[in-house]
Amino acid sequence: MPTPLRKRTDALLAFLAGAGVALLPGGAAHAAAPVVFQLATTAYVAGDIGQATLIAQEGATRIVLDFSGVPRGSTQPVHVYTYLYEGRCGDLPAKPAYSLNDRVLASTPSGRTGYGARGPFRLSHTLAVGIDDVLSGRYALGLRTAPADGDHLIYCADLQAPTPRQ
Repeated sequence: MPTPLRKRTDALLAFLAGAGVALLPGGAAHAAAPVVFQLATTAYVAGDIGQATLIAQEGATRIVLDFSGVPRGSTQPVHVYTYLYEGRCGDLPAKPAYSLNDRVLASTPSGRTGYGARGPFRLSHTLAVGIDDVLSGRYALGLRTAPADGDHLIYCADLQAPTPRQ
């Protein structure tokens, strides 16, 4: 019998596959292909999973975030704040370089506003910065709980252009 974590993982992977998101083996991609990063979790969401898909859009970057949960007791409906930091996940500066918080309410696979601590959930943002700059190795993507929930870092990914396979 599958464990609750396995069920959530399977549900998130099915959701991602249904959305047409493909994981890129070893990060290899050509310029027009989406670039996918696994989101590292913190103790607040231990056992959950997530990924960020970056898509070039005419001088901008679309960022689609898929994640399996938020901390128990989080404000409902689910609010998740997204930031781009100049730095690395292990040593984020206090102030982000970019706040991507025009939309903070996470949705479910059906597009409804997300409730509860268990997902899957999705957020999508457009950053008015080209994908080459975003993937320059200078930035980390951080997802945080709402200020009312402690403003805790829950997911993070160091963003860097994939290296081509040889």
